[in-house]
Amino acid sequence: MQASELFKQSNTVLLDGGMGTMLQARGLPVGAAPETAALEHPEWLREIHSAYLDAGSQIVYANTFGANREKLAKYRKAYYEANREKLTKYQKAYREA
Repeated sequence: MQASELFKQSNTVLLDGGMGTMLQARGLPVGAAPETAALEHPEWLREIHSAYLDAGSQIVYANTFGANREKLAKYRKAYYEANREKLTKYQKAYREA
């Protein structure tokens, strides 16, 4: 099935795109942890989620792909605390979008 046909269906759900790519476009250095950038730059979340929603996304994902105990320990962030804080910021960004 061609993409153009898929998008004509009424049951199509559009998702957002790559969060890491969008964060890098805003200044996240290559190799830096996107999970910590989201905590340090919540305005980036608002901008990125707003852009995806404006483009027609019906679902936006939280940037928690690599947010695990081992990875966050390298940045001295507590696993639970970092994810909890991020989810709160994502909820706020979504409401403001």
